[in-house]
Amino acid sequence: MCNDDGLVLQEVVVRFENQGETQRHLEELKTENDREISRLTEQRDQLHSDFTDKKYSGEAKLSRLIGNALTCHNIAAAHVWW
Repeated sequence: MCNDDGLVLQEVVVRFENQGETQRHLEELKTENDREISRLTEQRDQLHSDFTDKKYSGEAKLSRLIGNALTCHNIAAAHVWW
C-alpha cells in the first residue's frame, strides 16, 4: 500500500513540474503569436493604404482620359459643324 502511495505522489510531483514547463511553453507561443498578429496587422494596413492610393490614382487617370476624350470629341464635332 505504501508503495502505491509513493507512485501516486511521484505522479503528482511530475505533473506539477510539467505544469510549469507547459505554462512557459504556452507563454512563448502567445508571445510569438502576438508578434505575428502585429506583423500581419501592419502588413494589412500597408496593403490597404497601397490599394487606396492606387484606387484614387486610377480614378484620377480615368477622369483625365475621359476629359481628354470629351475634348477631342468636342473639337472633332466643331470641325464637322464648320
